[in-house]
Amino acid sequence: MIAATRAAAHETGVETVSIPNADDHNACATSPWTYGFNSPLNSDAPEIGLVATSYHPNIEGMTAVASQLAHALAR
Repeated sequence: MIAATRAAAHETGVETVSIPNADDHNACATSPWTYGFNSPLNSDAPEIGLVATSYHPNIEGMTAVASQLAHALAR
């Protein structure tokens, strides 16, 4: 998936940004940078979008991406 996204970006002249250590912070990791699956049937699911948050970046993930984007834009 990442390779296909990078190839499509390259073909259209879009620069991509790599996020160091992202593979170490998947949804199943001890310190994930994404939300896991949030079932709408689970009353304990976060109130911030339920399924819409499933596997999307959490604050740690967004911070890691923002840091790399800021670095890339400063070049």
